[in-house]
Amino acid sequence: MLRAGKVDGRTLVVLASLATADLLTLVDVPPGGSADAGELEMGVVDMDKVLGWLGVQSKLRPDRVVARREASVTCIELIYDTPEPAGLFPS
Repeated sequence: MLRAGKVDGRTLVVLASLATADLLTLVDVPPGGSADAGELEMGVVDMDKVLGWLGVQSKLRPDRVVARREASVTCIELIYDTPEPAGLFPS
């Protein structure tokens, strides 16, 4: 989805912010895949910190978060039911 450009801009900002804060970790590369394959799965290192951060983000807060546990990390899906707000990426 990211490579095809079919992703809500809020998700891109959230991913970049979480990565910068060292709250993401690599969980899985599919068999035969590589880092260039666009099929990497990232996990959340500290769910409480992520939820706390999302809770104070007025423009980035998802409508729903679905979480599943994978070994020592939690994988989350950010669900936005509302359209991306205008002006999120000013030109």
